[in-house]
Amino acid sequence: MTTGGRVVLAAHAKLTLRLRVVGVRADGYHLIDADMATLALHDTVTIDPAGHGVQIEGPFADGVPASDDNLVARALRLVGRSAGVAIDKQIPSGGGLGGGSARPPACHQPWRAVGRRGSCSATTTSLLRCPTRR
Repeated sequence: MTTGGRVVLAAHAKLTLRLRVVGVRADGYHLIDADMATLALHDTVTIDPAGHGVQIEGPFADGVPASDDNLVARALRLVGRSAGVAIDKQIPSGGGLGGGSARPPACHQPWRAVGRRGSCSATTTSLLRCPTRR
């Protein structure tokens, strides 16, 4: 949803039903085959193209960095964009529900809606860089 130039997104929790490692890439990251289900539970991500920085609020905000280490901030840097991002944390981090990894792909989508998409070769995989090195 777009309101006043801002984009409001739901970054839904996910539950991994089945996970199988099927190989290892040359860079050390694992290739996986997984079945996942999306849950109704979600964080709300508000992106303001005119803003700057990451703000975290909500019942599960404690321990989530609002620094350059935040996955959303890293995703924005990867696609060469800057924006203000407010995250209302409703998904507990570290609970296995994708509370951290759901937000970067959600933030990757709205640039078309706010007219700033441009060209970008980033993929969801490159946004996440899941820490599954061997």
